[in-house]
Amino acid sequence: MNMGRTRSAFEVAAAAAGIAAVLLLGTFALRQKLPAPARPAASTAGGFMPCDIPGGGYWRGSIHGDGALTIDWGGPTLGCDGNLRPDGGVRLFFAGEPTEDGHRLILVIGIGASLDALAGRELAANVTLIDESRSRFFSSSDERCFARIAAVEKLQGYATAYRVAGELYCAGSLPAVAGPESVTLGDMQFAGRFDAGDL
Repeated sequence: MNMGRTRSAFEVAAAAAGIAAVLLLGTFALRQKLPAPARPAASTAGGFMPCDIPGGGYWRGSIHGDGALTIDWGGPTLGCDGNLRPDGGVRLFFAGEPTEDGHRLILVIGIGASLDALAGRELAANVTLIDESRSRFFSSSDERCFARIAAVEKLQGYATAYRVAGELYCAGSLPAVAGPESVTLGDMQFAGRFDAGDL
């Protein structure tokens, strides 16, 4: 009976470690630059593309967990990028202003719809919040978070890039991938870059 409990605990721990490793690798992948736009763009601290895009890039809202954090980030100190998801749909990510030690809060929004089907719709979204300073990962379950996309606009002067703006809200908290913690996202507004590549 004790052996069964030990095996179960080991399997749960191994699964959690595997998920964390996948998310960590995904974070490193997201930190790589997307194909260069028609005009050069400097990198922000940490290697993220700056979010000083035409029309303005921003990430606003609140996060509640151990405490309350009000977010109002934009311009070159905010990192933002986006690309196609391997399984279809689009992925947007935002990297908050770095702390003194260079760590950032990263928001990843995955939407299972094509670029031309985003504007004017409310769509289910997979959301991951990464707290680099504490190496913590929080992720939403299916049908818990939703994105309302207000606009998808071609960025002038960029080869394949678009500005995607909208709102994000979640019905309930986001549990930690490993551990008992959770965070609650207040309704958020965002505008960032999406690069369609060869789409």
